Amino acid sequence: MVDYVYKDVPTNYWATRPIEEAYQQGFMTGYPGGYFRPNQSVSKVEAIVALNKGLNLTTGTSAVTVPTAMQRVVPQKTAQKPVKRRIMPLAFSALMQPLLISKAPAVAANAVNLNRPASFIITNTYADANNIPQYAVGDVAAATKANIVVNYPNPKVLNPSKPATRGEITALVYQTLVSQGKIEPIAANSTANKYVVRTPANKQNAQ
Repeated sequence: MVDYVYKDVPTNYWATRPIEEAYQQGFMTGYPGGYFRPNQSVSKVEAIVALNKGLNLTTGTSAVTVPTAMQRVVPQKTAQKPVKRRIMPLAFSALMQPLLISKAPAVAANAVNLNRPASFIITNTYADANNIPQYAVGDVAAATKANIVVNYPNPKVLNPSKPATRGEITALVYQTLVSQGKIEPIAANSTANKYVVRTPANKQNAQ
């Protein structure tokens, strides 16, 4: 059960089962020392990293050499428990249900072929690139390349450490579904479309 892995998620906690199920899907680890921190808010960059890790969006990306989120936040496990994968917060888990069914290997193959180092993509896309944690640079670069990132009100400002709103999480999930070919892209003349972050190359392809 979850409480064997996370010290702060007992078996009688109201969200134990959803946490366990999301944990098995492999979207996000807890924190060092065996803590999940179930009541802590999720930053925008953590949401992006969770998406990328769960969908293996950066797998095989040789151009990305920065540390990953998995290296940063691996929970301690007991000898009795099998090695599990990453976990996302409960609200994120509910929004991700369409993605938990299929992890779209085709998207991973298309999205991770970054032509330039992750740091180049980040610095040439975001005005606040220096605020992006080093462990998340590769994931943010891959998500940007795949047109998953949505920034409101300024597409060039990620605000990586700011708590993510339900609207922002929903927009990230929507763009992920678009990248998987599960739903239609936002109409080009839609107001929301201008907040989808695109690299210079992707902007040319979108025109």
